[in-house]
Amino acid sequence: MNVTGQATARDCLKCPPGYYCGGTALPGPTGPCDPGHYCTGGAESPRQFIAPNGTYAPAGSSFPVQCLPGTFNNEYAQARCPPCPAGFFCEDPGMTVPTTCPAGSYCDTGSNVPTQCSAGTFNPQTGALSRLACTNCTAGMFCPTSGLIAPTGLCDSGHLCTTGSSLSDPVGEIFGDVCPPGYFCP
Repeated sequence: MNVTGQATARDCLKCPPGYYCGGTALPGPTGPCDPGHYCTGGAESPRQFIAPNGTYAPAGSSFPVQCLPGTFNNEYAQARCPPCPAGFFCEDPGMTVPTTCPAGSYCDTGSNVPTQCSAGTFNPQTGALSRLACTNCTAGMFCPTSGLIAPTGLCDSGHLCTTGSSLSDPVGEIFGDVCPPGYFCP
């Protein structure tokens, strides 16, 4: 604060949080703290404290901010948290290491939770990058729920299941029907 007529050094104000005062007899702060750093008050340098991993600090920060879900930060002194990479998810605030996407799911860039493969599909691999990793259920088998790593089992006798069946006994579905006349469907 620029005030005249101060009688003693005790009358001088401490540099405010988020700013630094790099000198003496200043009418106000020299400037904001540097990106990736934070200043809690009384800072003489724009780099009073380094933002730890799992956090970030934009210019003028008075404290580090935890990375939000869907982002992470494994480095110190960062001004932002990058999005979680495809094939991984970042569920918790302040993550420093992304978690590998589990089998039965896929994780797009910026995922905070895995997305399960839908009914009628499955995915046996971990680290899937997109929905394209979810494979249609094998012909003759069914996949009734989301998040499967393999088909659940064989379709019921008397029914024909094509790829992508979510039912063991489809009737009039795009992925299957009752066994056609003149055929045997074990």
